[in-house]
Amino acid sequence: GGIKEKILAAKRAMVKTVILPFKNKAEIEILPEELYKDLNIIFTDSIEEIVDFVLVRH
Repeated sequence: GGIKEKILAAKRAMVKTVILPFKNKAEIEILPEELYKDLNIIFTDSIEEIVDFVLVRH
């Protein structure tokens, strides 16, 4: 599935934070805000940022 389907699946699974590549930011911005307003979406292109977020901040 695309980004919309991934966002919907995250919401169904009660995920609060979604990490996506920056290249997908434009796709999120064209979706209705209702789909993602309750999610913390982090955009990155760096595996180091993902590791920092997952291991250090949580």
